[in-house]
Amino acid sequence: MEIVYKTDGIELDGLYLSLEEIKEKCNNAKIEEDDLVILEISKWLDSRGFDGVTESKVYPRKTAYQIKELLLDREIYFGEIAGKHSEVYGTMEDDDFEIIEDKNQVKELLKSHNGWDYNHSFLETFFETLEEEQYTDITEEEKELFFELY
Repeated sequence: MEIVYKTDGIELDGLYLSLEEIKEKCNNAKIEEDDLVILEISKWLDSRGFDGVTESKVYPRKTAYQIKELLLDREIYFGEIAGKHSEVYGTMEDDDFEIIEDKNQVKELLKSHNGWDYNHSFLETFFETLEEEQYTDITEEEKELFFELY
């Protein structure tokens, strides 16, 4: 087999494959093999004087549900992200989460944002709060699981 590397793809035995085609085919395989979904988290949309907090990230289905369970009923504190003295915080509720299973939406997020799009990150905020050990109601096992999943 002869492989010729081009600036925008590869040629295998005379057959040209563009980087775009390679990426799309690899993403399709990844979506199927890893059972990928989008975990979409949003809160405070059109309230508190700003556009709210949104985050969408591609995960294997099992991981998305595990992260949702870890964040559910926990308080998330973003501080003054909506301006001075805004103090944006709240408890994560079930309707703040959506698991999107549509493979076309998963493909699009992988293609356009490498699988992660957000204006402010719930996951990073939760991670930082865990690192600072500000949660007293989380077990070491849950903490380790989140660090592993994140």
